[in-house]
Amino acid sequence: MVAAAQRRSHVCSGVLIGLLLMIALAALQAARRSPIQEKMEKAFLRLSCISTVIFGAAHLYQGVAGVIVTAILRLIFSAIVLTTGTLVVPMTLHALIGG
Repeated sequence: MVAAAQRRSHVCSGVLIGLLLMIALAALQAARRSPIQEKMEKAFLRLSCISTVIFGAAHLYQGVAGVIVTAILRLIFSAIVLTTGTLVVPMTLHALIGG
């Protein structure tokens, strides 16, 4: 019972850290956007939404809650990749969550 509570605490901490990093990095990059970068970001967002639906559907075996949580985390990780330009941060958060 204690282990489950600690795991939930780690998940919440990881998600909060990810959100804070995403917000901070988005603010830093806002001043450096070019028209080409904006077009690439829009394309990335469209593709990310499509892949999120597919990725969430692949987790139907976890039930509706599993699909929703997986889809939300996928969108958060995509946003982190978009703002940081690297996979290191979302990979680290994924490892912290226990995936």
